[in-house]
Amino acid sequence: MKTVEEVRRIRLKMLVNEVGGRAVDLNRATKKIDRDSTYSQILNQSLGSKTGKPKQMGSPLARELEELRDKEVGWMDTDPDLSDDAWPFPRIQKSKILSLDRQEIVRLEAAIQAIAREMKIDIEKA
Repeated sequence: MKTVEEVRRIRLKMLVNEVGGRAVDLNRATKKIDRDSTYSQILNQSLGSKTGKPKQMGSPLARELEELRDKEVGWMDTDPDLSDDAWPFPRIQKSKILSLDRQEIVRLEAAIQAIAREMKIDIEKA
């Protein structure tokens, strides 16, 4: 089972991907200044200069992000692997896919589309 810190990092990566794939994109979407490094430091588990421990997201920031990005309360704390969202791939860990970098997601999507075309399966958006 994942810790709440791990889940929040996965969810933070999902939010970053939703808005363009970079922490600066989430800064803009949440009205922070571009240079704010809060999200990057959490994602990269940067060590705090005073504590020497990895930066983590507290509950106040988690609730703020949920509100700003129109997510239900507690979304940041809910493991995507355990959420009610439908997931059709039982042998693929959902949270690993959702936490991929934007470029990796684009490459994976293109590969899935190519295989679907080869199999003559229509999966494209209308």
